[in-house]
Amino acid sequence: MHYIHQLHHFAGKSLRGHYAAAWGASMLCLGIRLIIRLIPMLFAGILILNDSVTPGGLFGNGLWLLFMLLWESVGFCILLPVKCGTRSWFTHLTELEQPGQERTFFRNTRSFGRGICFFGTVGLMRWIAALPFAAGCMVAVYSLRQSIIADDGGLWLFAAVQGLAGAFWGLWGYLRFGIRTMAVPYLFLNDPSRSAWSAVQISGHILTGRYRQLALLLLPYCMASLPVVTIPFLLPRLMTELTMFFQLCIRETAEQK
Repeated sequence: MHYIHQLHHFAGKSLRGHYAAAWGASMLCLGIRLIIRLIPMLFAGILILNDSVTPGGLFGNGLWLLFMLLWESVGFCILLPVKCGTRSWFTHLTELEQPGQERTFFRNTRSFGRGICFFGTVGLMRWIAALPFAAGCMVAVYSLRQSIIADDGGLWLFAAVQGLAGAFWGLWGYLRFGIRTMAVPYLFLNDPSRSAWSAVQISGHILTGRYRQLALLLLPYCMASLPVVTIPFLLPRLMTELTMFFQLCIRETAEQK
């Protein structure tokens, strides 16, 4: 708990005189992310209102799925430099930059392509980690429907329970993997030449034994974010404290080797 209080203190000290800039950096990243998410919803609403497609048929439409795939790829490429730049700015704000670390990323096509491969690989790993949860949910929903239709639905009901159990453990595995990879972006900032697989392994090693500290750091912000309208005002301090936490963890782990 004392460690978290120290983080709060130093984060407040780092933000002194820089809160407006920190707020702008946080809102830029959040704003672009929201715009990227809202545009497909806007197009879908227009199509439904014009009776071009039904809500149920939208997700089975091949052209819509192709559009979503292309848009997600475009959004990923737009967000990548913004997120890296934001984390780099907060790292500079907390004065925890590594010796020789550059604040300007993706100066050329090669470095941008390296970033796409790195974060694309990490995203693929997270997608694979989510598959057991998705499969468990599909099995549970399908079996539950069959248990209602079938004359003797006891076996289907049993399968639905097993699907729910599988979905629960799949969700646990997905969340665990997501938490273990939270330090990956900062590892990339410190060394862009590092491979995605290596960064995932190092991130898990870094956070081993520090989950309680991370939970204590995030819990107050989770509670304060419940009104939703408070989120924009919490982001600058949250980003500052998370940056300090992960960069200090990386340093401590490196010093122990």
